[in-house]
Amino acid sequence: MNRFILYSFLILSFSVSGQAQEVITWEKAVELAQSHNAEILAESKNLEALQYGEAGARSAFFPQLSASLSSTQSHQEETGGSRGFAAQLSLKQNLFAGFADLNRYARSKEDTLIASLKLQQKKAEVSARLKQSYANYLYAQNLVKLNDLIRQRRSENMKIVELRFEGGRENRGSVLLAQAYFDEASYNHLQSQLLLRTSRAELATILGLSADYDFMVDDAIPMNEPAAEEPAFEQLAATTPKFLQAEADYRKGKYDLDIAKGSGFLPSLDVAGGYGRSDENFFPERAGWNVGVTLTVPLFSGGKDWAATKSASSQWTATTHSKDATLRSEIVNLRTTYANYKVSSQRLKVDLNFREAQLVRGKIARGKYNNGLMSFEDWDRVENELIQSERAYLDSRRQRFSVEALWEQARGVGAIL
Repeated sequence: MNRFILYSFLILSFSVSGQAQEVITWEKAVELAQSHNAEILAESKNLEALQYGEAGARSAFFPQLSASLSSTQSHQEETGGSRGFAAQLSLKQNLFAGFADLNRYARSKEDTLIASLKLQQKKAEVSARLKQSYANYLYAQNLVKLNDLIRQRRSENMKIVELRFEGGRENRGSVLLAQAYFDEASYNHLQSQLLLRTSRAELATILGLSADYDFMVDDAIPMNEPAAEEPAFEQLAATTPKFLQAEADYRKGKYDLDIAKGSGFLPSLDVAGGYGRSDENFFPERAGWNVGVTLTVPLFSGGKDWAATKSASSQWTATTHSKDATLRSEIVNLRTTYANYKVSSQRLKVDLNFREAQLVRGKIARGKYNNGLMSFEDWDRVENELIQSERAYLDSRRQRFSVEALWEQARGVGAIL
């Protein structure tokens, strides 16, 4: 009896603290994660930084304009001291740099593309964790309700067995076992309450909320059935963010090689001009202008350019192998996650059928035991099978959402856009 009072007090304390909770729907959870998740916000800023870097790489195609104002003072023993002032406006334009500027700009565009693919991959990853955490919290909520129903059913069963024992139709061992079942049900109910708290804290972190934020989730979470026909995994793998990043790295390696060749072995052509004033007094009045063309031809750099070209060539070859390995890895990952996706979908249907069958059997068995048509051992077996089927169904439903989330993540998609 003392244990019953303790369990009742703890369960009541959990129930009172859980009143008036906000209910967060799946749509609201997606909205919160998209706007408040720290990982997504960090990747978004990384993409923004590289977009500015791409804009900066375009500056090589435009003329460089600068203005200067200088003052100098000199002294010689024979001629004495002198002072001069100068104001200059200079314009410089590169006409050819061995295609290095063009390749650097193309490389910066690949960096931006990789950042956008990383953001897409991060959204898919967070979306998968969101669905898994949402399903875990929903599972904990339903488990609390189920364990409460089991506790109530165990309490009713215990009373039935006690009445039959008092009437001389049951033995003391059955009474003690029924009481032990009730204590176990009370313990499981308390344990599920603790699971509810930890699951809520995990989901709150993904949503960008405080871990102590008190809320519940709605049961309307989308569940999609696997397609009847198996997808073309090779084609699907070629569209995943991870493989597209490998392709972008491959193109970056080619641009790095072209940059090394161009800057080390091809000439550079620049045109520059200026207009300014110089005088001994401020503001200078004597005006002048200049214009010139400069052709720079690299002849020898001590082997640095040759070594840089060889290094870039090796790096490019490495990205070729990395791209091929990534494609094969993505195909395997897609096949594995899709197989798990189909299996979990079928498993849920099987467990649902078992649950419905056990509910009917449990109702019939209780009636038979009340009427003395079934032994306690047979009834106890049916009751335990019913409880196991109900818990198995909840767990299969949770696994079903989790595996579907991994299938979406493998393809680089998800609820977060």
